Amino acid sequence: MYMTTALFFVLAITSSTFLSCQAGNIITGHDSPPITTLSITCYTFPQCNINGCRRHCLQKGKKREFCECRKGTDPEQCCCHD
Repeated sequence: MYMTTALFFVLAITSSTFLSCQAGNIITGHDSPPITTLSITCYTFPQCNINGCRRHCLQKGKKREFCECRKGTDPEQCCCHD
């Protein structure tokens, strides 16, 4: 009886986890695209504006595309994609 109950719980957990992994594309195979991680580096940048942030990203050797000012932080930050 104990073994049957334990087996039932393992199957229930496995089946529910398997579906969520498929939905979230966690399971990858040989046909799946490579998983890429987006790396962002933020720098202290008082009174940040987008043009100044772009120049700052270039000076740091980062991409100027998709840079952003984070004004809700203290101090303000200029964030660049690596």
